[in-house]
Amino acid sequence: MSKAPEELAREEIDEMLIHAGWDVQDLHAANIHARQGVAIREFPLTPGHGFSDYMLYVDGKAAGVIEAGRDGKPSEEDIKNAAEKLIGRAVKPLYNPDLRNLLIELKKKDEQIIDHVSQDQIIEAGFSAEALEKAKGMVDSFKKFIQDNRDEITGC
Repeated sequence: MSKAPEELAREEIDEMLIHAGWDVQDLHAANIHARQGVAIREFPLTPGHGFSDYMLYVDGKAAGVIEAGRDGKPSEEDIKNAAEKLIGRAVKPLYNPDLRNLLIELKKKDEQIIDHVSQDQIIEAGFSAEALEKAKGMVDSFKKFIQDNRDEITGC
């Protein structure tokens, strides 16, 4: 009895992965730390997204997927299915309310709002004798403080 095209493709991909140094494993006996590169066959994706032909792990971390296809170009349905799987995996972390709230808080913390509608206007520009006297008084006050506290001030 001849093998199905998917089975032939899987055997060919297994050979290529093994030749490239990957440890190809079945899901029921998977150990993602067995080698630097581990490929797990028939890996289940998030509910409603089916299975990936191979899930790739590098140093114990998910690194990619391989979808065994037919010879030639993928059909529109293949492209649609692959896109749905990838979208499902990409948005999965965003289903976590704690992560969403953390992202919102971080954005609020670092966000700067620039108001282009109510612009500040310069009321006056120029030399001010009063401001000069105030600045001189502050400098003199600081000099006096340093002289009065010279013995208590230490330098680096």
